Amino acid sequence: MRIEKIAEAPYNPDMQAQFEPSRRKSAFARALEDARRVSSPAKAHPALIAVWAAVTAAAQAIPTVPMLGTGSSFSFAAALTPLAGIFFGPIYGALCAAAGGFVGSLLAPHTAWMGPATFVIGTVTAFTTGCIAWGGWPPAKINRKGSFVINGGIIVYVLGTALWFSHETGRSLARFPLVFYGAGLVALLLGSAFAPGMLTGKSRALKFPALMLCAFGGMAGGASVGNFFSLVLFDLPRELWAMLTFVAPLERLAFSVGTAAIGLPLLASLPKAGIHVGPQPAREAEPEGQGSAYAAACSPDAMPTAQPQPSPVPAPIECPKPSPVQEAEPEPEP
Repeated sequence: MRIEKIAEAPYNPDMQAQFEPSRRKSAFARALEDARRVSSPAKAHPALIAVWAAVTAAAQAIPTVPMLGTGSSFSFAAALTPLAGIFFGPIYGALCAAAGGFVGSLLAPHTAWMGPATFVIGTVTAFTTGCIAWGGWPPAKINRKGSFVINGGIIVYVLGTALWFSHETGRSLARFPLVFYGAGLVALLLGSAFAPGMLTGKSRALKFPALMLCAFGGMAGGASVGNFFSLVLFDLPRELWAMLTFVAPLERLAFSVGTAAIGLPLLASLPKAGIHVGPQPAREAEPEGQGSAYAAACSPDAMPTAQPQPSPVPAPIECPKPSPVQEAEPEPEP
């Protein structure tokens, strides 16, 4: 009877993990472990990328906060662009943000402070955000092939800081990148360590701060490139940059809250409709030549099935042979 119940139970790959000691760890400890087991971004469907690019382009026409010194303003797309990197990964997310940002700058030039080239900032933002959400921990490591791999978001911050100090005004105000880019780099490191595990987990309460970390780190990375163009194109005074040292991080923090508020219900509802976006948990690779003992024992093909026992063939009933009737001897005649 017990074999029949095991055979009828559906195969559950997480069955074994329920009995592991790691399940008793805190949520943050599990998130740090899960950050190392996030799968690489799968190839997203082009139609889904096109839909989000169209949404981003339409949001470009909605102004939000004025952008000091440029005569333009931030658009509502600033809160949607990081979600492209979170949903589709750094590469496809950057392509989605580039397409949406370029079309949006043509449709809404009042929010495109760099003209058609404004999409470059959104592209860098989505790429950096995707590197945080999909990168995992540690941010710099040697992969299985023996190659040194580093989180692409770190490269963005190094490049943006170098561009800042390449300008005369930037060299005279080192506090700006130290505060702004430093806060973004901290968000990148914390997000790389915890965000992938939080986004793939079941706790919705942890997904909100994870989205905020990814969005803030991505926005600060995109701003590190955009601020260089502001230095070159507008020649903003040093006093304005000194004021923006603390204003700019607060602006990105506010947009990060908006990104999390929009992305949280989408991450919860889209998978129910069969549309899987965001980081996905990956199974641990098995050693070559060796299969998982548990998988081998619990896979549907290897599960013992209850075979009907052949009914025993009844032994032939031997009828007692009739005893030969002995003929009565005739009585002798007198």
